[in-house]
Amino acid sequence: LSSEALVKHFRSHAFLNTASWGMNMQDNYNMLKTLYEVYHPDTLILASSIVEFEKSDKLVNYSLLKEYLTSTDFKATLYHLKFFNLRYYMDNINYKKMVRADKHRYEYLVFDANGGINLEEEGFKIDQHRWNASFEKKDLDTLSYLYLDSISTFCKNKNIEFLFFQSPFRKGIYTQLDASKTAALSIHLKKIETI
Repeated sequence: LSSEALVKHFRSHAFLNTASWGMNMQDNYNMLKTLYEVYHPDTLILASSIVEFEKSDKLVNYSLLKEYLTSTDFKATLYHLKFFNLRYYMDNINYKKMVRADKHRYEYLVFDANGGINLEEEGFKIDQHRWNASFEKKDLDTLSYLYLDSISTFCKNKNIEFLFFQSPFRKGIYTQLDASKTAALSIHLKKIETI
């Protein structure tokens, strides 16, 4: 999402992009509940794709996240010291340099004032596997639709305007889906519309 476009559209700088690759609907729901306690948003924009309806594969300590977000600068520094892992930093020092320097890669991690990341279009290094990938039907999790429903219900109960966008597949992928994946995508879209 373009922070600049959203700030301009909503005429407000009170916009925070908390998206991250690899999140699914369960992660989105848990993150929403945690962030609501800190920020009290009046609008939620969720740009989604079918892969966000896959099974969850991570554990996040959301109470620790809330503590961190509401801590003072001094206390936040203490969290870094408490969880400091020298081996991790040594193993990833070159990777850290790359994610902070190369706007032409998916991994780029320099955030704008609203939490967005602005990748460079010209000369972007496209990963052919990622560019040509679609989704695996076996990885879809029916619980994810319940989490989307929970997000919708949570927003309704808290008077949050919920704007949901299902990202399309580009033409080169969509036209190459086999019949079973096309049917699975159609079912997926109908479930979302129902929710």
